[in-house]
Amino acid sequence: MDDLAIKAVRTIAEATAEQSTARTFLFDHIPKTGGTAFRAVLEQIFGADNVSPWISGRSELWAQQRYAHYAVITGHFHSPIPMNLSPNGRARITMLRDPIERAISEYYYYRNDVGRVEWNKLAVLAKDYDLYGYVKFLQAKRDMAISNLYARRFASQVSRYLWSEKKVLELAKAALERYDFVGIQEQFVDSVDLFCCQFRLPPVPVTPRANVTSSRKGLRDVDADTYARLVDMNRLDVELYESACRRLENHKRRVFHAFARGGPSGETRSQQGTPSQKRIRADTSESLGDRSVEFRDARLNGSASGSNILHSGEEATLSLIIDAHENVPDLTVGIEISDELGEIVFGTNTHLMRESRPVSAGVTYRVEFIFAVNMKHGQYFVGASLHTGATHEDRCFHWRDRITKFDVVDDSSSVFVGYCRLQPELRWREL
Repeated sequence: MDDLAIKAVRTIAEATAEQSTARTFLFDHIPKTGGTAFRAVLEQIFGADNVSPWISGRSELWAQQRYAHYAVITGHFHSPIPMNLSPNGRARITMLRDPIERAISEYYYYRNDVGRVEWNKLAVLAKDYDLYGYVKFLQAKRDMAISNLYARRFASQVSRYLWSEKKVLELAKAALERYDFVGIQEQFVDSVDLFCCQFRLPPVPVTPRANVTSSRKGLRDVDADTYARLVDMNRLDVELYESACRRLENHKRRVFHAFARGGPSGETRSQQGTPSQKRIRADTSESLGDRSVEFRDARLNGSASGSNILHSGEEATLSLIIDAHENVPDLTVGIEISDELGEIVFGTNTHLMRESRPVSAGVTYRVEFIFAVNMKHGQYFVGASLHTGATHEDRCFHWRDRITKFDVVDDSSSVFVGYCRLQPELRWREL
């Protein structure tokens, strides 16, 4: 979040903290999702004496009975039953992380930061195999440690053999919806602020880092075959994670809309400014503009894969759905592609391409950018903008960071380094 966004959330939290009612929590800590840092946040809020000892390998029901006197119960629990918690009033909360990143982080954590103990299967495998061998071994065993851990766990389907991927995903989504709060590790600060706001808790001034894997490869450094295997083995988890991200974004939007309307901060309606100003104030750093023209949806699909997992060199279509709420004689539509570290790979817009068009109020438009994904394997994010002129500085209707994303796998084409797959023609000659 930007400074205004953070101030908005913390203003609401501070204004409502005195009105808070006592609540108790059960924090379902999934390994390598930022859970240790979130536990530290809970200790800052409630005091370390009010957070239970760390629990592992027990059921939620056992934990609630054994540690009922703690305000917060936290630990690695057995696969939860996908139903509402027992009627003791505890709010169930958890954190998720990009499933591919989580799997890689867990491997390097066991390889570098955990001693070799024979009862810990994953620690032994991580020390005996490189990442490729580790993934390949667990893939052959259909082990949930490396394959759709989220989906199987939340659906209480930990068997190696899933009777129906569709049914498992439905059960997992339904179970996750029953959690009172789901944070996202990649948006840790936002998640902490929103958690405090939702439950009317005092804001946390400093968000800690804890239990960080000491040394690991970045996603871009993972070889193509290993990455492709991980993506294929975690299709359900990727969809579940993206659903949780959308839930968090919707949560942000509700909070900031409340702030823009006055909400608990005490502003009167006359102090809130024009409708367009309210919309700007309600947006996060990922979304800004007056919304006179706005994005409704965005999808990127490969011509061969039919999904957002593409091979390097495959033709892709980025489809942007736009709603116009006023007449604009020269709408510019821009796109910007960045890697997982935030480095811009490519950007352009219809003004630079001499393709800007007029739009009419009340009409919905589809704008498609079609291009060959001549890029190195890895994960990429697409930002998009609606404005006038060459840049958004003149008038910005809507700017969305990370409006969609896609993965590039490079398991069939020639190996290269760098961002771009240029496919040079090679000539040899004697001089």
